[in-house]
Amino acid sequence: MDPNIVEKLKKGNVDKDGNKVDRTFITISAKNRPKLLNELCKQVGDYLKDNSLKGSGLFAKDVNYLNDEDYKKSELYEENNITKINGIFINNDTKMISRSSITDTLLQSILYFLYLVKPAYFEDQQEYRVGLTLDDPIDANELFIPIHDLRKYVKSE
Repeated sequence: MDPNIVEKLKKGNVDKDGNKVDRTFITISAKNRPKLLNELCKQVGDYLKDNSLKGSGLFAKDVNYLNDEDYKKSELYEENNITKINGIFINNDTKMISRSSITDTLLQSILYFLYLVKPAYFEDQQEYRVGLTLDDPIDANELFIPIHDLRKYVKSE
């Protein structure tokens, strides 16, 4: 791993005009990651149960890094999958997708690529993604999950 990765991340991104755009991130040691995720899953699970919300609970997956050639092939493949999905579109925004075993398989593949695949030049970041799915749709404002202090798991470097 690049020993300067944290310093590079602290610099954040820049916009098209070269102005700094802050990037929010935390670093977690490999040793503390399972402990943090277990505690986070427990807290989220308790919240869902207390509020009668059903779903997968919290889950975490490692990001899969692909070399440029494989990444471009996967990107084209998923773009093609997107064109196969039938749905109701309003102003080019998807409002509803017709569910079927074929559509669900396509969506699973597309979402995997969008959320869990990155080009290999990001590999030093050793990222993972955390997600939550619910059985019923809710308004985003309804899902404020109070998380108790987890600072003891986060690297202070």
